[in-house]
Amino acid sequence: MMNEKKLTRNKGYDILRIIAILFVLFCHKYSYSAPELIDGIDFWYVLTLALSILYKSGPPLFLMISGALLLGKTESFQKILTHRILRFLILMAGCTVVVCIIHSRNNFPFRVDRVFFGELNWYLYAYLAFLLMLPFLRLIAQNADEGQQKLYLILTFVFYSISGLFLFLGLDAKLLDNMPLFNTVYASNCWQLTFPLAGYFIANVIKNGDPAKIRKLKIAAGIAALLNLFQGEILFSLDRFTKDGLNLEMMRQHACFGPACLIFILCLLWAEKAAERAAEEAEEETEEAADGERSSDANGFGAWIFTELSAATLGVFLIETHTNFSGLLSLKIVEWPVVADLPYTRSILAVAIEFTAYSLFVILLRRIPGVKKIL
Repeated sequence: MMNEKKLTRNKGYDILRIIAILFVLFCHKYSYSAPELIDGIDFWYVLTLALSILYKSGPPLFLMISGALLLGKTESFQKILTHRILRFLILMAGCTVVVCIIHSRNNFPFRVDRVFFGELNWYLYAYLAFLLMLPFLRLIAQNADEGQQKLYLILTFVFYSISGLFLFLGLDAKLLDNMPLFNTVYASNCWQLTFPLAGYFIANVIKNGDPAKIRKLKIAAGIAALLNLFQGEILFSLDRFTKDGLNLEMMRQHACFGPACLIFILCLLWAEKAAERAAEEAEEETEEAADGERSSDANGFGAWIFTELSAATLGVFLIETHTNFSGLLSLKIVEWPVVADLPYTRSILAVAIEFTAYSLFVILLRRIPGVKKIL
């Protein structure tokens, strides 16, 4: 079983949360749809398409983090229900209220029950499903031996990736839609199963610390990421220019497994190396303090900000997906002459402003007693 205490201290999870929310924000901007709008195939088209595939790995990264940190724990279903599911239902209820208020102000007809059960962002339902399946996913994760974990990652990559090719070719492969542990034809329908398990198994290899196995894992993930990006570039382009973009979204979704795994691995490994360096520096500062020299608190403050930004990502996600602030901001940015003719630059600017403003708001909101336990 994974050493959860050590895992939760890995700052790589903070890095991953921030990267994931930035990817989600970019997914909801021109930056994601750019390759669908560019005429012809050139360097800019290839680059924006590769980036849009990376952006699509935002939700999978969040689920991989949850898998790595939750699947190794032992909790009763009652505790899961009261500490995790109930909290999430409260968040969904809050989002429902916000959405209903927006609908009401815009004179848009709505029913509260329909909003709660079907009109919130899809990720909330996927994550709630993950929490409900958590006890059983833990049985799979904690009882899989090293060979089975390796086999799972290989089979998932193969079936998940090849499903995009079958979809492009118009092959009605029912098998690929009936094993959601590995894949579903509409890719994101299996994310709440596939990516938590992948995150747990990958984190397990890194936690065990075997240099040879970690090296093999990095190489395999690198190859998988390159193959997926190549697959995504080819199939997306063929689908767009020969089939009028019939399955563009699926071409991207079925190309994000390798990139998500590689980003996940690199962030965790980088954070471990950074932690080792920080420990060495702390020892040096302790020695300097003993000699009467004054140490700096800059690193401590920077780490605090970083941790707060990471903790705010859920709130940032909820604001971005369940309010109209982002749309209003985009309309304002379009009016700025300096970026009027630079749509991708507008996307970057909008994401920077949203991430900063929403994060600050959520950090302050979490200072209210009781809110931190929910948000």
